[in-house]
Amino acid sequence: MNDHLRRLFAYTAWADALLFDALAHVFEPPEQCLVFARHITATQEEWLARVSPAQPHPDSVWPAWSLREVRDRSDRVHAAWGAFLASEDAADLTRSCAYNDLKGNPYETALGDIVTHVVNHSTHHRGQIATHLRGAGYEVPWTDFIVFVRAGG
Repeated sequence: MNDHLRRLFAYTAWADALLFDALAHVFEPPEQCLVFARHITATQEEWLARVSPAQPHPDSVWPAWSLREVRDRSDRVHAAWGAFLASEDAADLTRSCAYNDLKGNPYETALGDIVTHVVNHSTHHRGQIATHLRGAGYEVPWTDFIVFVRAGG
């Protein structure tokens, strides 16, 4: 299962990079696309900080970063997630992770469920970005999992 979740997270890194690169080539991307791109990355940082306490929490999960900062932070958080998922700490995906949500409510969730959530959350918001870009008349790269697989992922 750990190999499968590492592969799904590799897919997430690939798809985020494709879509964020596409945004960088749009003269004036719709603001909502930038909002979602920032949120995807900040949320990945937040969940990593929850499961790996050595990682810093972002100041907000709705930050006001530039697109360049989103790309830089996205690269770093994907590398950190990859290292974490390859570590001994992530070997037991059934282990319970205790954390507080953004309102301070305490929860405990299995690591594997958290990783699955992060992947699905990112996919959801990439779909919203793609919808906004298409609505503004831009072509959007295919970020479906099967495209990643066909590309050798």
